[in-house]
Order: sequence, then structure tokens, then C-alpha cells
Amino acid sequence: LHEAKEAVQKASTELDEASDGDKAAKQEAKDAADAVEEEAQKTLDDSKQEKDLAEEEQVACDAAKAAEDEKKEAAVKKKTEAANAASEAASAASEAENVKAES
Repeated sequence: LHEAKEAVQKASTELDEASDGDKAAKQEAKDAADAVEEEAQKTLDDSKQEKDLAEEEQVACDAAKAAEDEKKEAAVKKKTEAANAASEAASAASEAENVKAES
């Protein structure tokens, strides 16, 4: 009877140890899963930041290109206006010459 009681106690102790080992294994698995999830979230956040930065850079490039285009258009417009003014001045001078020659 005493041996049977010791065997039951030993089996009970082994069962408790196995249960504790199972709990530890489950906790380790949970911790590992949490670490993987945290790393995945960090990677996702980093990726989103990189995408946002790329979009901001594209907006800045587009704005710079638009400003450059406007600058070129303004220069062309200014040159055209200057050419027209010079042409009008030449016409006025020619007309003045003709009037002077007639008098």
C-alpha cells in the first residue's frame, strides 16, 4: 500500500511538472508570436513612413517642375511682349520718318 501511495504521489508530481512544462512552452510560444507580431507591425509602420516620404518627395518634385514651367512661360511671355514693343516702336519710328519726309 505504501509503495502504491508513493507511485501515485510520484505520478502526480510528474504530471504537475509536465503541466508546468506545458505552461512554460505555451508562454514561450505566445511570447514568440507577440514578438513576431510586434516586428511585423514595426515593419508595416516603417513601410508606411517610407511610402509617405516618397509621396511627399513626389509632391515636392511636381511643385518644383510646375514652378520651373511657370518661370519658362513667364520668360517666353516677357520676350514676346518685348519683341512686340520693339516692333511697335520700329513702326512708330518708321511712321514718324514718313511724316517727316512728307513735310
